[in-house]
Amino acid sequence: MYSLTQWIFRGIYLLLLARLILNWVALNRRVEQHPVAQLIEKISDPLVAPFRGLFQSRFDFSPALTYFILSMIVEPLVHKVLGL
Repeated sequence: MYSLTQWIFRGIYLLLLARLILNWVALNRRVEQHPVAQLIEKISDPLVAPFRGLFQSRFDFSPALTYFILSMIVEPLVHKVLGL
């Protein structure tokens, strides 16, 4: 059974995945004006903001970089500290 921290990380990963998909779709359409897209951006923005602008491209890679850092560095550290 998942612990609370695992559920939190899974939720964050789903938000970041949704943001990646929205970024990809938004290249072709005005998706960012949709209320669900705005909610996803508002919730995930504090995590993504430190990495925004590191890559100069039409596509925003900051959600992918955030996902990588969380899954490879932060989550294992949290589990180690909490003994999960």
